Amino acid sequence: MSILGQRLRGAQFEVSDLRGNIDRLLQDLEDAVFIFNRERHLVFASGSVEKFLGRERVDLAGQPIAGVFPPSTTLGLLIAQASATGRSVRNRRVPLRAPGETGPGVPIVLLSVDLLESLPGAVGSGAALLVRLRDFKQHAFIFSQPFQKLAPCTSQAQLV
Repeated sequence: MSILGQRLRGAQFEVSDLRGNIDRLLQDLEDAVFIFNRERHLVFASGSVEKFLGRERVDLAGQPIAGVFPPSTTLGLLIAQASATGRSVRNRRVPLRAPGETGPGVPIVLLSVDLLESLPGAVGSGAALLVRLRDFKQHAFIFSQPFQKLAPCTSQAQLV
């Protein structure tokens, strides 16, 4: 029994370590990533979430989709529709507007929504929901830059 307990604790540590590594990777990407379980409650949010929503990740944990993305906003409405219909959304330009917020200068995000048929560690059937927000200006800037042609490598020393 104690061997089984040790293995379970080791597995829990590995899962925790893996989640930390995934979180660091997602923060480096600067995309806000949300994963909602099949009941549509938030089970994971990357660190970049705070940049987009202005709310702490810990305050969002366990909230339903409508609590994170109010359906009164264009963003919330599109996510709710994608969740209800099971249709993916790919890089759709959407204003990032809080309820009641007006005026010019509202940031635009690229929204992607995907259904995850099986979520590791999930019990039962049903699809989880992956929501990703990207900074439209940053994305547009990166892809507007011309790629520089690299000179061909002529010597073995350049290959190292």
